[in-house]
Amino acid sequence: MSDCPLARRALAALLCALAAMSVGCSALDQLGTACGDGGVRCEPPPLNPLELPPESLEQACAALEALGLRAGELDADGDCFVREGVCEVALGAACPLWTDCDEARPDTRPLAGEACNGRDDDCDGQADEGFVLGEVCETACGAGVTECAVGDAAATVCSTRAGQSAGPQAGGAVALEVCNGADDDCDGRVDEACGVSLEPVRVRSSPVACGDDVVLLEDDALVARAERGEGPARVLAAADRRPFAPACGTSGVAWLELTGPCSAPPHGPEACPGRLVGRATAQVDAEPVELAQGLALGRPVVSGESVLWHSDAQGDDAEPRVWSRLITGASAATPLASRASDPAAADDEASPVAVRRWSGVREAQVAEVLLLTRGATVSETYLRNPGGQPSPPTIDARWLVWALDDALWAVPLDDLRGGGFQLTVDRMRPSFPRLGSEGVVYLDTREAGAVLTRFDLAIGASAPLTSARVWPDDFSAGPLGVLWVEQGAEGPTLHRRAPP
Repeated sequence: MSDCPLARRALAALLCALAAMSVGCSALDQLGTACGDGGVRCEPPPLNPLELPPESLEQACAALEALGLRAGELDADGDCFVREGVCEVALGAACPLWTDCDEARPDTRPLAGEACNGRDDDCDGQADEGFVLGEVCETACGAGVTECAVGDAAATVCSTRAGQSAGPQAGGAVALEVCNGADDDCDGRVDEACGVSLEPVRVRSSPVACGDDVVLLEDDALVARAERGEGPARVLAAADRRPFAPACGTSGVAWLELTGPCSAPPHGPEACPGRLVGRATAQVDAEPVELAQGLALGRPVVSGESVLWHSDAQGDDAEPRVWSRLITGASAATPLASRASDPAAADDEASPVAVRRWSGVREAQVAEVLLLTRGATVSETYLRNPGGQPSPPTIDARWLVWALDDALWAVPLDDLRGGGFQLTVDRMRPSFPRLGSEGVVYLDTREAGAVLTRFDLAIGASAPLTSARVWPDDFSAGPLGVLWVEQGAEGPTLHRRAPP
């Protein structure tokens, strides 16, 4: 072994480890090295350890970790395949079988399954191979062609126009069925995904799914109704209490009882002062418990057994602060972050909390999206966010999303190193994004009206959910689907779109 260079021995040892992990020592002949009882023979191994194709994602990750290539911009999306040119610089040789063709998408890489979406998902130079596209077929709207199904990347549909069928009555190419009284996807059914769950009443807004109920404002009172409208409404807070901004989770429901005027400045925390009250699921017959010490601001969040909210700290600066407390009121309020507002969290006590962190003087504040990890102590994760004025964030078990300028931005929670990346590229003005089973649901305010729109995270496509005008406080999204209120000529109507 004395005549074997140290670098060559280290390289051979790495190849032994990778081979033993994936195929065992019996296959080492093809690597030009051997491993027996821990020794290494120099005869000689390949100069480029990434010359052979990876046999599994686990092996690819182990190889990049061993070579120090799975970091930062070398593997920007964290999928264990590197951007073009990395191997030439780091190893002195190309590695086309380990090269990622799209470093902005962790689901696009060698070894990935090919989906029907117009992209080269497995980086083999082809798109949508394995799917028969472009054949002539028939729909309820007439002749069409076979194309990828919007909303199901493993299927194809017969479509009269690109973007998954829009008949002449819809006035253009529209992805998925829109709630507008037309057969947009030309499958012979009208508004099949749009269930009207309750009859119109004079005032209805702020709907949220709460178990088998829908909690919302009717005639300025906060009520709970069975999802399908059976039985009378149960009053949670009378109109004279001025209820506002209900939030729901498995542990109960929380809301504000306003004590002053409500404002939501475009570049600042929501400022709707009120008493924060909550009612635990196990205490449905008890009076609501006041939860905040002083006034809360904006919409609360129910996450696991806790309620989260923000308020202004006392003093000359009056900086916002995010708080947490058990929804039963059994614990004291605990501060989670200072100079922060607009908390968002999934309905799970262990889930991280997203907030907006503020800096600068009140007249010229700037914000960034910050991630808090709850535990015995609260840790903060700063994301490499683009500059600007982000909207209040939304978060679920997999994604953190916010609106910024003319686009939606996102961070996958399983890999925070890359910071935020732009989800949408179409010209739009997204507002009030919310994550749910349909992906990201938001209002597109680029036109005169606000169009309720969804962005499918699986296929990277946007489509409107309804052609009617929807107000910012009149929609919600979650695991059980999307709820929204349409303001029609005969009064408001509540709609529910079930998960796909």
